[in-house]
Amino acid sequence: MCGGGGGGGGNDMSFYANIEDTKRKDAERLANQAKLEDDLRKEQLHRQFLFDQDQAAAKAVGSGRKYFDSLGYTSTPDDFISSIVDEAKARVPTDDSNPGQYFTNDIFDTGIKKAEERQRTAYTGKVNSTFTPDFARGLVGDTADDDILNTILGEQSGTAKKMLDYNKERGLLNDTGYNEALNRFNSQRSAASSTLTGIGDAVLGKVRSGIKDITGEAGTAASNWSFGTPSFDLSPYISRANDYAANAKTGLEGQVRSAVGNTQLFDIPSLIAQAGTAQGPMNLTTQGQDVMSPVGDTKKKAAGRGLGNVGVL
Repeated sequence: MCGGGGGGGGNDMSFYANIEDTKRKDAERLANQAKLEDDLRKEQLHRQFLFDQDQAAAKAVGSGRKYFDSLGYTSTPDDFISSIVDEAKARVPTDDSNPGQYFTNDIFDTGIKKAEERQRTAYTGKVNSTFTPDFARGLVGDTADDDILNTILGEQSGTAKKMLDYNKERGLLNDTGYNEALNRFNSQRSAASSTLTGIGDAVLGKVRSGIKDITGEAGTAASNWSFGTPSFDLSPYISRANDYAANAKTGLEGQVRSAVGNTQLFDIPSLIAQAGTAQGPMNLTTQGQDVMSPVGDTKKKAAGRGLGNVGVL
């Protein structure tokens, strides 16, 4: 009987184990069922979200057209409006219960600003690549005034040289004095060339500044371009810059000569005085004769005196 009782205890344990296994399986089945139902609910919600989002986006395209028209942008391409709506659509949080709230007119205002920024950047880049820092110098080069400066230098140096030759021919300068005057004349000629170069550079700088004003206007127009206005065109500014440079070069000699004005590039009295010092006193026999300059100077000096340190013009 004891053995029989032990067998009954084993059956009881198995019975209870089966009950627990059944409960576990029922719980798993219920959990799986709940998960399936939850997944189905989420799927239904997501499908509803996609539908509502598409509906809101489609409605926004139509609203966008009306909004752009109300702002006077009647020629705005439909694909531009659609692109703004698509950007807004991509920003809607997934499964949002009210996707329509993300398609207000603000998205179009933002779209306009972004379009302006992109276009302004593109236009400004085009201006900078065309009107480089050396653009004005390319139209009016450093050598544009060379012939003019050389002509002016030749005129004034020729006059100075004639004065020296005249004083030698009159016997007021001997070989020593004349050679000293020539040496100093050549030094003054080098300084005169530098002076003219500086004046010429200033004139060219002013011309280039005028060209840069035009290219600066192009940059301003590009950076201030507004949505809905005609595309920015660089060609009018290029034409204006070319015309300005051409006109400036035509009148360049007048501008340079005006800048030179009454500037005396050679100090002739100084040349004569230094020559007189170098040659020392001279015994001239032209007492009572008038000494005239070869350029019609009306000043007269007695020729019977030695030069000393006094220049004769």
